[in-house]
Amino acid sequence: MVRKVGQEVIILLVLFCYLFCYIFIDFTNLSSLFHKAPKELLNMNTIFISLFLEALPFVLIGIIVSSIIHVFVKPETISKILPKNALLAFIPVALIGMIMPVCECGIVPIVRSLLKKGMPAYIGIVFLSSVPIINPIVFTSTYYAFQSNSQMAFLRLGLAFIVVLLIGFFTLLFYRNKNVLVETLEKHENHKHVHHIHSKTSRISEVISHISSEFFSTCKFLIIGALITSVFQTFLDRSVLIHLANHTNLSSIVMMGLGYFLSLCSGSDAFIAASFSSTFHVKSILAFLIFGAMIDLKNTFMMFAYFKKRFVFLYIFLTASVVFVVTSIWNLYW
Repeated sequence: MVRKVGQEVIILLVLFCYLFCYIFIDFTNLSSLFHKAPKELLNMNTIFISLFLEALPFVLIGIIVSSIIHVFVKPETISKILPKNALLAFIPVALIGMIMPVCECGIVPIVRSLLKKGMPAYIGIVFLSSVPIINPIVFTSTYYAFQSNSQMAFLRLGLAFIVVLLIGFFTLLFYRNKNVLVETLEKHENHKHVHHIHSKTSRISEVISHISSEFFSTCKFLIIGALITSVFQTFLDRSVLIHLANHTNLSSIVMMGLGYFLSLCSGSDAFIAASFSSTFHVKSILAFLIFGAMIDLKNTFMMFAYFKKRFVFLYIFLTASVVFVVTSIWNLYW
């Protein structure tokens, strides 16, 4: 336990020093050093910092909400709110993002806390998939990004709604009464929660303690995800994508992979997608917009902190399959 905490402290100290040097130190006197450094390394550095700083506020908000749920929400409250019929619960949960828009970076710790409080896995996955994409912020950004084709915003949210319901249905089939959370974390949190009850510490102190614990366990996965994503974005040869654009089915798979590895925020990815609209088919653009908002590389590493790896891989495969099939059917009949 001491070794684990020590490693986390070292990681955060290194990151802090890196950010401090990047933000506060004047590197103008070292311009000759920058000229000698490879251009790719400088690009990777810029992308990594921007990804991390963009995601960090949303992760922190998600952790704060998660900690409040962990301390103040009782398991019986969750069971009272949710409809008894699983299929009927899908629709209101899928639309909750319209009143609570949360980026995909912040939704993972929130879903984990809800699952620990008794929310079924299939409902939690609907929540996880829908909130980052079915919300007014994403709709507005998509609408403005595709001003020449404003129906893209409606298509994105409409098809995403269908995808979310299907993901929930298949998760219900495979994980109706199964635990998808990492066992060691869950046991540690339960022990910690009992300790707080017996020591009669205030709930505010417990929230702060939980925020600290969640932040340490989540940040290292965010750093790894942002680093790998920055490498991919730096060395991606976009000319290869153009050669694949004429293959409708293959281009959809390529664009989903692109959305996954670029790890763009769901509130801004539409502007990147719009830049491909003259090259790729609408079906491929929709696959990029829907899949990338539900799961990406950065988010995958964050899920590894809370969910079993087998479940994470199944969720990625299930999401990719459903998005591909739904967009293909739409392209076939419309």
